Amino acid sequence: MDTTSINYSLLHPGATIGYHLLPSEHPTNPHKIWNGRVIRWHNGAFLLVEVLEPGYRGLSEFVRVDQIIAVSEEV
Repeated sequence: MDTTSINYSLLHPGATIGYHLLPSEHPTNPHKIWNGRVIRWHNGAFLLVEVLEPGYRGLSEFVRVDQIIAVSEEV
């Protein structure tokens, strides 16, 4: 996964990210882009995000930085 175009300075609480699930999570569609809102950084390598997908809203999960494919400052 190419993360060279990600502007990491945009990764702050309130930012919206697009990410892929890990293969170990056995996604039905591994190419689906999930959307989440950053809650906080965790240990410098993970973000705690609120899932914004219908049916999953209100849930949170940890996302590794290398899973992120897009970042937006929109809230």
